[in-house]
Amino acid sequence: MADRFRLGRTANGAAYSTVIVRESGRSSIPETAAIESTRSEGTFEQGIIRRHVWQHGGLRLRLQPALLIYEGPDKLMSAESRWIDTSGGPHLLLAEELLPFWRGIEGWRDHRDPSDASDYARACRASGWLGAIPCHTGEALVLSGDCGPIAWIPNTHQDGGTLVQWIGVDDEASIADVLAGKELENVLDGPSSEEIEFSTSSSGVLRLFDSAERGDRLEGGSETIRLLPGRYRVRAGYFETRSIMIVVRRIARI
Repeated sequence: MADRFRLGRTANGAAYSTVIVRESGRSSIPETAAIESTRSEGTFEQGIIRRHVWQHGGLRLRLQPALLIYEGPDKLMSAESRWIDTSGGPHLLLAEELLPFWRGIEGWRDHRDPSDASDYARACRASGWLGAIPCHTGEALVLSGDCGPIAWIPNTHQDGGTLVQWIGVDDEASIADVLAGKELENVLDGPSSEEIEFSTSSSGVLRLFDSAERGDRLEGGSETIRLLPGRYRVRAGYFETRSIMIVVRRIARI
C-alpha cells in the first residue's frame, strides 16, 4: 500500500523550500526513494519515516513523523514574519543580559553523553516543547520537540505574545486566523499541552536564537523579544488541519 503526499510550502527560512505533508495512511518513505521537486504530488512505498536527515540522489531530506521536507535551493514563499531557524538543534529564549554567558557548541562532544556539560548538549537533552536549564544566574528556555523555524508575534501591550513554529503550512496568511481561533485555545487548554513559568530580567528583553550559537557572537538569525519585566507563563501545543501544521507557544504575563 502506498501513501500519497501533498506538496505544501514552507517559510522563507535558511534551509527550506518545499514541504510534503501526508494526506492519509501511514507516514512512510522507502530507503531508496527519490522525489521530483516540481511535482505537485508523489507516491511513496511502505516504509518508516525516522527523525533524521537522509541523503539520496543529491537531495537532502529531513525526515519527521508525518512530514517529509525537501531542502532545495528555491524559496517558494516570501516571508510575512521574521522566521528564525536553527542548524538542527533546539531554539533558545534567553534574557539579553545573559547572552555573554551562553557558549553554544563550545566544548560540545555528544549530547547523548550525560557527562557532556556544554551548553548546547544541555539544551539538546531538554525534552518536549518547553524546557528550562540554568544559565549563569538565571535560566534559558529551551524550545525543543520539533524542527522548524520560529516567528515571534507580540501582543500590542508588550505583556506577552506567541511563538509560532512552522512545521508545514500552505499559506502563511492563514496562521493569523488560527491564532485568533477557539480551536487553538482548546489545544492549549487540553491534556497534551505543556506549560512552564519564567521571570524576565530587569529589562524584560529576551533573545530568540539557535542554541548552537554563542550568545555574544550571534552570526545566524535572531529575534529580540521585548516584554514588560515580570513573571510569565508559557503554554505550548501542536495544532494541525489539512493545510497547516504548527507548534504554538503562547506567552502571557501572570
